[in-house]
Amino acid sequence: MKKLVALLIFITSVNFINGQEVVFGKVDLYSKHYKLLIINLTEAFKSDTTYTSYLLDGEAFRKISSLKLPMVTEEYHCAGSHNFYLMEDDSVIIEGNIITECGQIRIGKRKYAFTSEDLEYWFSLGKPLLKSHYVFKSLEEGRKFYNEHLKEDTSILSNNIFMPTWLRYDGWFSASIEDSKKEGLNRMLEKSRDKLKDEHVEVEYLAYYDIQISDPPNLDFKIYCDHSFYEKFIPKKYGLMDEKGKWRPARTFTINVFRRGR
Repeated sequence: MKKLVALLIFITSVNFINGQEVVFGKVDLYSKHYKLLIINLTEAFKSDTTYTSYLLDGEAFRKISSLKLPMVTEEYHCAGSHNFYLMEDDSVIIEGNIITECGQIRIGKRKYAFTSEDLEYWFSLGKPLLKSHYVFKSLEEGRKFYNEHLKEDTSILSNNIFMPTWLRYDGWFSASIEDSKKEGLNRMLEKSRDKLKDEHVEVEYLAYYDIQISDPPNLDFKIYCDHSFYEKFIPKKYGLMDEKGKWRPARTFTINVFRRGR
């Protein structure tokens, strides 16, 4: 039955094909060190150890590196089953979602037809990943353990993916920009980010309200930072709306890391 559903989803998607495209673009397979991590989202943040996430590198990645998939435009509303991360050495260069329920891969705004059989083929080429889960009583305890035991651990494949924000920042607060001069929210956001780039902060997009819902339109987002930055933060200095959100200190201290399985 699952195979039939996947087949029907694929056939439906074919009606919206614009053509085929190489999913991973142009990668230099012989002078760069690539690896593809496929992380099962239903297991990624649980505490138990699983083998439902996989690593493809070397010859395994070469087999799918030139993969061409049909591009689709049909919009489905399904939750992703896996995330994948294409890494060059230790840096993520492409990331996307696998939505087997809807028969798609998504990379940014691009969507491709992708079935559960395709995913099983990727799994068959890969090596299982071993997940380790750590829980700490405080921010100080967690940071100390990470710096002493995990930061320089070369067996960890996911240090640049799943490292929680509390390792870098004490907490977060919300902020907003408002396009009262019809300048364009994207342009305003880039200006604010440019003003914040020299600060020890990280901006995370929250929600967009377009002109039909809000006039003037506005954009909300989180700013992760240390408490000292929050205390001296003046929104207008960064082109933001006057009121800043309440300070939200980090309260949960867990780390998940992925290593090569046995």
